[in-house]
Amino acid sequence: MFGVSEAERIFLGVHASSRAVAVQASNGGRTSITAERLSAPADWVELTTYGLRLPTPSTVYACVAVPSGTTKEERQALVRAGRDAGWDAVLVVNALRAAAQGLERVDLQALLVVDAERSSVGLCSGPRLQSHDHVRQIAGREARELAVSLRILLKARSREERRELLRHLVILGDTEEVSRIGQRRLAEELEQLGVRDVEFELDPYVIARGAQRIASNTERIHWRRLRRSQRG
Repeated sequence: MFGVSEAERIFLGVHASSRAVAVQASNGGRTSITAERLSAPADWVELTTYGLRLPTPSTVYACVAVPSGTTKEERQALVRAGRDAGWDAVLVVNALRAAAQGLERVDLQALLVVDAERSSVGLCSGPRLQSHDHVRQIAGREARELAVSLRILLKARSREERRELLRHLVILGDTEEVSRIGQRRLAEELEQLGVRDVEFELDPYVIARGAQRIASNTERIHWRRLRRSQRG
């Protein structure tokens, strides 16, 4: 299929959370579906391209953003499901990396991606993810555990970097889960840590858009290598 034209090469950005999947395509299409079992991608991957009206024939390269802590086996299952669904190659990345790309900011920043099962905490320099951790949800302690994980990440930074990172923090991810935990509770826990300004960026396509940018910016030779290695 490498004989198709540039216009027929489609890059998909997929944000796969524990409760929903959002997809952004390089041709402007977007869609979202519910997916209660992130660990069973064969149940939902094929559905992600149904409302996108992708050209036929086309070469589809997909970048899938998943929470920190996603296991190697889960990532491999995503690749297999993508190949079975007709994707030509699949790149799996951390949701924090895609979030940083989707936000399009150049400064040093702290990010939280809230998820119903495993939230992600990370420190980024512009679009590059420098360090990260994941937080398994504990009922009634979600906001506190996120703040604790951020504090642990900050310990490894210089005083000047900590001051810069605590200036502003962005929370993304599952809107329903953020609402359940409570924006005020999240903000209060982070402010007690020293965060001066907490921003909630809850556009459901921010992370998918970042994943699509990663896919589009990945060199073609790397996609070819992935395609060869993922044949099965």
